Amino acid sequence: MPELKTHIGGLLHPMVSLNQPSPPRRRRARSMSSDERREQIIDVAMPMVAERGTQLKTADIAKAAGIAEGTIFRVFADCWMLV
Repeated sequence: MPELKTHIGGLLHPMVSLNQPSPPRRRRARSMSSDERREQIIDVAMPMVAERGTQLKTADIAKAAGIAEGTIFRVFADCWMLV
């Protein structure tokens, strides 16, 4: 069976195939109060900070916590407030 192509913006796009499965959707993090979210982030981040020190990135913390990186900055004014 020939590979089907799809239109993007009215143009035939060769890189998108209808035969390819779509990537799995990420689930949203559980809804929490700011205080609960702060505790969750601290619980995840502290062992990582102890292990990696200043080389740790907020993106790594967010991934480990299962949240978006922007969530860290909604709860903490900046990354230094976290540590």
